[in-house]
Amino acid sequence: MLHATLRAIRENARVTRDSMPTELWEIQNSFYLTKQQSILKRERPIPLIALQDFLQDVRKTLWMETGLIEGTMDRDLPFYFMQVGKWLERAEKTIRMIVVIVEQQKRTGTSLLEDDGTFLLELSAARESYMRKHRQTNLLTVIRYLVQDVHFPCSVMFCVKKIEEAITAIEHDSLSSRFLTLQSDISSLVLAIDHIDFWQMTIEETLKLMEERLSQCMAFSEAFSTIYHLYEPSVQP
Repeated sequence: MLHATLRAIRENARVTRDSMPTELWEIQNSFYLTKQQSILKRERPIPLIALQDFLQDVRKTLWMETGLIEGTMDRDLPFYFMQVGKWLERAEKTIRMIVVIVEQQKRTGTSLLEDDGTFLLELSAARESYMRKHRQTNLLTVIRYLVQDVHFPCSVMFCVKKIEEAITAIEHDSLSSRFLTLQSDISSLVLAIDHIDFWQMTIEETLKLMEERLSQCMAFSEAFSTIYHLYEPSVQP
């Protein structure tokens, strides 16, 4: 799975390399070439410490690539297409983490107000940001923060707002059918997130609502890909 993901990332970079900084392609290609043999030669299952080292290398490479994109790319179509992909992936990841945690809480029967949300904060790299604004770390308050906060870069609301900005930059004509379709979908998602009242919801209702928001994100992703004729890379094993 790791090797297949690396191949897909490199293939996406290869077919779009004319639209990205040369240094960005070199980083992605070098990372793939360095890691593919290491992964293929690893014993199975991969030791946890080796997996942790690999994930840390992924994070460092991602930080370099993000800085390169933000600092050197023209603000034109390739850049804003990247932005849509980045923010959509972040929103989906945050929701999936919340769904997993809430499912665990549902099995234990513990109230979201009673359980601690520190682990979820650590998973989402939100602990420092959250603690500057809140004193309580109960799971309900943490979930609300990760869904509705408008300032934290991995909150669902922040990501969706950034997607909205990118769509506006891509489609200069606010009356085009493409813009109206995507804007309608993203506006519905913004309203749905904004109107959530976590304090009045049961665990079951919270889980259902998060799954619905995830479905909305996935539906938007599919609509965006269809409208702009995007496709999955064809990667040979």
